[in-house]
Amino acid sequence: MRRRSARSTGNTRSRALGAATLWLTLAARSASAFTVTTFSGGNLGPIPHGTTGCAAPGASLDVTFQVSGLGAPLTYARLNVTFDPPHTNTGDLEVVLFSPAGVASHVIFSRTGATAPGDPGDRGNLAGEYSFSDGVPGDWWATAAAVASDDSVPPGGYRTSSAGELPGGGAVTSMVASLTPLSAGQLTGTWTLRIRDYCAGESGAVAAASLTLGDTPRAAAPFDFDGDGVSDYVVVRNAPGGAETWLANVPPSTLVFRDGFESGDLTSWTAYAP
Repeated sequence: MRRRSARSTGNTRSRALGAATLWLTLAARSASAFTVTTFSGGNLGPIPHGTTGCAAPGASLDVTFQVSGLGAPLTYARLNVTFDPPHTNTGDLEVVLFSPAGVASHVIFSRTGATAPGDPGDRGNLAGEYSFSDGVPGDWWATAAAVASDDSVPPGGYRTSSAGELPGGGAVTSMVASLTPLSAGQLTGTWTLRIRDYCAGESGAVAAASLTLGDTPRAAAPFDFDGDGVSDYVVVRNAPGGAETWLANVPPSTLVFRDGFESGDLTSWTAYAP
């Protein structure tokens, strides 16, 4: 009986077996793996108006995300939000993300361009999809300040920023840094994107939103065919005719893999459940 160790070929194959899909990666299994999941937002709709003179916010629009299946600590976060119909006057809005039960929160942007209470802030509009995450070059406050009144802040990727009306408003911030302390249990549940309008007379709505979160990188187990972080039982046999058969213990049944090393076709993996 010949045994062959895993060899790196850079090829990945996906095979559907019943209702399940198995990913078999022909590569060194010491690489790190992590989960990145996108959660769609619910409770979309119009943003309630604020008060006269931009003195206090109106009722909030609470967009919600049902989050589950993540480990801790969190290492990646991205928020996408689409304004349609557009919301006039960027400086009116306060947009804050809350973890379940409000254990952690992070200002996405708030009172953009406002330097004191009651200041209306930047007058550009919000129209289209905006994406907020760490590591992108977009400066929200600088871009909004360059937009003429009644023009729109260009859709695209931006960093989050500290709230206006306060000293140091508009500074670039890190969303991940605010959320990293959360445990796996604290990550699970209903996340809330709270949007409040501080000024009267302006309108707009949230037409779509999504929250993408990634948990901590962790070492992948060798021959972890079902992705549970534990090495699966693998037997390699030399079948008649020189072809190799790999048996992987992936509940509820054993999966059989046959390779194409002997034929020279390194991409000809097949799999079936006996």
